[in-house]
Amino acid sequence: MSKKKVKSQRRDSSASLRMTRVLKKFFTSVTPFTRALTLILLIILPILGFKLGQLYQKNIDFRNIPVEFCMRARSAKIIDIRLTDSGKTFNANVGDSIKLNLPSNFTWSVDTGPDDIVDKISDNQYVALKPGTATIQGYGRPACQPGMLCSQLVVNFTATVEIK
Repeated sequence: MSKKKVKSQRRDSSASLRMTRVLKKFFTSVTPFTRALTLILLIILPILGFKLGQLYQKNIDFRNIPVEFCMRARSAKIIDIRLTDSGKTFNANVGDSIKLNLPSNFTWSVDTGPDDIVDKISDNQYVALKPGTATIQGYGRPACQPGMLCSQLVVNFTATVEIK
């Protein structure tokens, strides 16, 4: 190797060493910039977000919500359907909640039809959207752990909900 190459390599390595020291100092020391950044990120932004949320909440116009919707929400009831209720017909009003209380030791697959009459709002809860007749059908299989011997038992479930 020539002497010029060795000198240029030494210069390059000493320059990168100095740059590493400068970067380490920059990232590990408290400076006015880092103080200002911390102030903005941890104090000012959360307060600003809170104030914007308050302003948004004040500007929500509750007068545009239909009165009949509010009345339905107040008088809505919860219809509790259990596995022992399979085959039965239930009466509901628009806005009522339909809750399925099916055994938790089974994995359930549930279907409702027609889709535009009831809407699923959680795993086991539905809401009546409009008048009509909805059929809730499902089947459950035992919930088994991997590697465990399981029975091939299938439990069927059907309930009809007439919505007025």
